[in-house]
Amino acid sequence: MTGHHRASLPLRSLLPNMLTVLGLCAGLTGVQLAIHDRFDLAVLAIAVASIIDTLDGRVARLLKGTSNSGRNWIHSLTLSILA
Repeated sequence: MTGHHRASLPLRSLLPNMLTVLGLCAGLTGVQLAIHDRFDLAVLAIAVASIIDTLDGRVARLLKGTSNSGRNWIHSLTLSILA
């Protein structure tokens, strides 16, 4: 039986990334709603995504939970998809 070392991520690093992914989901939902001519809900979903996008960086700085993955690729991916 081999022992697997499981990398532990502190919540302070995980929470901002979870917010970023949640914002990505809200933004993509907004795009899907717009495709189906539900513009009222699409605007709401994109507004929620914008608010979450503002919060994720603030939460990361507040918790001192910035990470290379959050700073480099997760946030950049989200912004490039939603831009």
